[in-house]
Amino acid sequence: AALNLFTQYVLYFYLFICIVLLLYNVHYLNRIRRRARGHARRKRRWELDVWAVDTGIVAPQKLLWYMRRTENLLVFNEVMSVKIMTRPQEVHTFFLEHTAEFRAQAREYGRKPAMERAFFAYVVASYHPPLADEYDPLVETLLGYLDSSTVYCRENVLSALYALGSCQGVEHVYSILNEWGWFHSPKLLSDGMMRFAGDKETLVRRLWQHRREWDEALVTAVVQFAAMLPGDDFAPPFLNALEREKLPLELRFSLVRYFQRHACPQAEPMLLRLMEVHTGEQGQLAIAAAASLSAYRSPAARQALKDALHSRNWHIRYNAAASLGRLGLDGDEVEEIRASGDRYAMEMLDYALPTQPAHARERARV
Repeated sequence: AALNLFTQYVLYFYLFICIVLLLYNVHYLNRIRRRARGHARRKRRWELDVWAVDTGIVAPQKLLWYMRRTENLLVFNEVMSVKIMTRPQEVHTFFLEHTAEFRAQAREYGRKPAMERAFFAYVVASYHPPLADEYDPLVETLLGYLDSSTVYCRENVLSALYALGSCQGVEHVYSILNEWGWFHSPKLLSDGMMRFAGDKETLVRRLWQHRREWDEALVTAVVQFAAMLPGDDFAPPFLNALEREKLPLELRFSLVRYFQRHACPQAEPMLLRLMEVHTGEQGQLAIAAAASLSAYRSPAARQALKDALHSRNWHIRYNAAASLGRLGLDGDEVEEIRASGDRYAMEMLDYALPTQPAHARERARV
């Protein structure tokens, strides 16, 4: 009897738990629906408020005062994300005409946690047009966001400064990253600089001046960014630094790769010298040089690549074979490599042949 009574209590307790969970789920779903309806109402209100500010019916101070709350800034972002797709000029004009108010909002968000600062910087990066004056107070305010910041906050501050076109601001952020030892992916930095709204070449020249004092990753990002720009204006200073200055290995590696995208006759002798050494630090640079020589069609470059097929370094052989594949090999050259008796050279050459046009592959087989 006692066992049956205990079993009944367990069943009653189980049913009680099930009822509580059911009521909680009903309450949670109703709460989500109410929030969704409230969000939709706020979005419609913001659309009307933005229209009222544009037409002069409502003062911008009242509208921007609401943005002090992050949830309202979220709705504002949604409204602007739709509007900028159809009427980008109106969005840019809205920000330019109410610059003073946005500066005040930026200062207000500077007192908030890092995540909320990051979101305000994201809004600036997404919708604010470039500034006429790169020394605008908004730039200084955004730089203050870096105190006690996260990687996400720092990336959004950089994105905002790219959108504003402030060389000084970007330079200042890089200096702070270097001073505090904060690592930021060179890939993120170089890709981000491609969105810079100001003069990109001026930005490269300004940042390149710090190559002796900044961390290797920061300067490497600058070189990678320069490599993506059109024109060969940076070839002379980069070549001079590579030949005359003592630079970190990763930076030298990026500089060698720069001369693959930006072929420069003056750089070819340097690349050929690097191809002569296959061990140590110079051997690592020979890996990059073997790839860069694919942009040079001189007989000396071609011979250096064929000689590199016999290197003991697998990566040098691979890049040399790939470069020869891009340059194109004829049947006589393939036969010359085959006659050397180097099995590893022929195996590596097989990586290059599929990249050639069909008629070139046919000649090589013959």
